[in-house]
Amino acid sequence: MYDLIVIGGGPGGACVSSYVARAGHKVLLIEKEEFPRFRIGESLLPYSMEIFQELGFYKDLSSGKYIQKNGASFYDTELDEGVYFDFSNNGKAKFPHAYEVLRSEFDKDFLDFAKNSGVEVRQPETFQDCELHEDFVSVKTNSGQYKSRFIIDASGQASIVSKKFQTKKINNIYHNNFALYAHFEDVDRSHLKSPGDISIGILKDSAWSWVIPFQGNVSSVGIVAKKDQVRELKKREDFFEECLNENKWFGALLKNAKRNGEFKVSSNFSHKSETFCAERWASVGDAMSFLDPVFSSGVHVSLKSAQIISKNLIHSLNHSDILLNSPDNLFDYQKELTKGIERFHNLLQIFYGGNFINKVKGLEKKTHAMRGMTSAVAGGMWEEDNPLFRMGVL
Repeated sequence: MYDLIVIGGGPGGACVSSYVARAGHKVLLIEKEEFPRFRIGESLLPYSMEIFQELGFYKDLSSGKYIQKNGASFYDTELDEGVYFDFSNNGKAKFPHAYEVLRSEFDKDFLDFAKNSGVEVRQPETFQDCELHEDFVSVKTNSGQYKSRFIIDASGQASIVSKKFQTKKINNIYHNNFALYAHFEDVDRSHLKSPGDISIGILKDSAWSWVIPFQGNVSSVGIVAKKDQVRELKKREDFFEECLNENKWFGALLKNAKRNGEFKVSSNFSHKSETFCAERWASVGDAMSFLDPVFSSGVHVSLKSAQIISKNLIHSLNHSDILLNSPDNLFDYQKELTKGIERFHNLLQIFYGGNFINKVKGLEKKTHAMRGMTSAVAGGMWEEDNPLFRMGVL
C-alpha cells in the first residue's frame, strides 16, 4: 500500500511527489513517456523559485545549466513602443530572477530530483483506470495494479484521472487560440537588457509572439493567434512567414535565424475543472486548469498547486480522519488555487483588452502600482499585500 500515487512526471507531478516523499511517506509516480521528451512552457517565473528553494531543488536549477531570466520585455509592433518588467522591482519576492529551461532537460532533472527524494518512479508505464474505495484508491496500469491512500492527477491537459470523477469547462475567452512554435538557432538577442530575458511581441489582431533564449544559441519562438487568422489552416510555414513580414520588429529578430525541426501546434488549450479536489484525489497544474501562455503561468500554477495540495496530503497522512477536502485540513484547496488563477485571468484581460503598453506606462510613475504589476507578472498572484489586488485592478 502506497501513501500516494501520482500520475504524470512533469513539473507538477515531480513537485508534489517530492514534497510528500521528503516528508517520509511512500510515494509512487507513474509516467507514460520516457524522458527526455519535448514540452512547451519553457520560461519560469521568479515566484516559482521560492517553491524550488523550499523543496530543495533550487540548487540544481541555479547550477549554471540554465540561463538566468532577470526580466520580461513587451513590445507593441504597431505602436513601436515597449515596456520592461525588471524583476528586481518585485515587491517582496525572495528571488529577483528565474530561469529559461529546455523542458526536455528540466523535466528530466526535476524527475531525477524526485527519485533522489525517495519517490519510486515507474517509467514508461501507462495509467488505465482507478477506483475509489472508502479507505484507499486502487490503480490499474498496463503493467500492474496498485493501492494507495491518495491519488494525484498530474497528467496534464488529458486529465486522465480526474475526468473520471468530474468534467472540465472550456474557457471560451481563450479557447479559440492556437500556438505555433519551434526552436531556432541564432535569433538576434542584441535588444535584450539581460541575455536570458523573455521577449513578448504584441502583434496585430490580438496575436502575440514569444522569444525565449536558452543557454547557448538556441531560442524558443512562437506565435499565439486566433484560429481564424490562419485563414482556413494554411501551411504553418506560410502563416509564420506572413507574421514575420507584417511585423518588422519580430522579423528583424529572426532575420538570420535557422529553424530546428518542424513547427508544432497547440490549440484549444484553455479549460478549468469543475472540481480540483475530493476526499482521496486531487488534480494539479494543467490537469486542473490552464488559461493562456502569455504570462508563462502554466508551470507556476503547476508548482503552486503541487505545493498547496502537498501540505494537505501530508496533513491527511498524519491524521487519518482528515481527508483532502476536509474543512479541518490546512487549506481549502480549490478556493486557494482559484484566487491566484482568477488574478492571472484579470491580468490576461488587461493584456488582451488592447493598449497594454500604454496601460503599463501609466503605472510607471506610481512606484507601488508598478511594483505590484511587476510582482504579478513575476507570478506573485498569491501575495495578498499587492496594492493592485486591494484596488481591484487585478
